[in-house]
Amino acid sequence: TEGDVRLQVEDEGYGFDVQAVGKTTNGLSIMRERAMLLSGTFAIQSEINQGTILMASIPAAQHTNS
Repeated sequence: TEGDVRLQVEDEGYGFDVQAVGKTTNGLSIMRERAMLLSGTFAIQSEINQGTILMASIPAAQHTNS
């Protein structure tokens, strides 16, 4: 949404089956957990032989200094 900080990382590598990896893979689960702790979202799109896209969105208002 407007005002969010968004990050998208794409590659054209081998890709993987997101369902087969599950939510317990350390690196991916830590990224998801950190986004959620900041009231954000984290998503993965990947298909075998099609590459991978990682997307994170964090509300910018969450990080203002008081």
